[in-house]
Amino acid sequence: MSDDVLSIDLKSRKFPVLTSSNFTEWLDLAQTVLISRGLWEYATGEITKDNKEDTKSFRRKDAKAVAFLKLAAGREQRAHLLGLTSSKDVLQKLKSVHQVSHLERVQSLLLEFYTFKVQNTIDISASRLTQLQLQIAAADCTERPSNSIKKTVLLYGLPEEYQSTVFALKAAGFARITFDNMV
Repeated sequence: MSDDVLSIDLKSRKFPVLTSSNFTEWLDLAQTVLISRGLWEYATGEITKDNKEDTKSFRRKDAKAVAFLKLAAGREQRAHLLGLTSSKDVLQKLKSVHQVSHLERVQSLLLEFYTFKVQNTIDISASRLTQLQLQIAAADCTERPSNSIKKTVLLYGLPEEYQSTVFALKAAGFARITFDNMV
């Protein structure tokens, strides 16, 4: 079973569960996994029953792609996928439910960036903020928040217990401190 697509441990959090905000990243990873198993062409419809592949082999490989997509999508998404037995149909349904327009994607990322609140540690939060900044730039380079804005968002996203640090940073000349030095 080591070569089987289902051997990927979907419960270990190594593969993200599909949510309304991570479809692009989820799809990229799902595509990579299916390509590595020789199944992506089934999900895109490039390989069909009409190709030179026998029906039994086609059904088996397509079923593996269906199983992977349904499991990787997660329990909350399966209601959308009930009764779908073709990997192409599963992928199209997931796209119709989760794929948003370019403008909606940029707006969603900007909202997440500007309403950012520090969770966990400052290092992890700073990394997440930088990741959001890069995702925004990749989606629309004209909307990329500056590093100065990123510093401000991180500063104002800090919990109450960091207020003395905030005052110290402001007193030290906040404009002269780089994001990396602040972290």
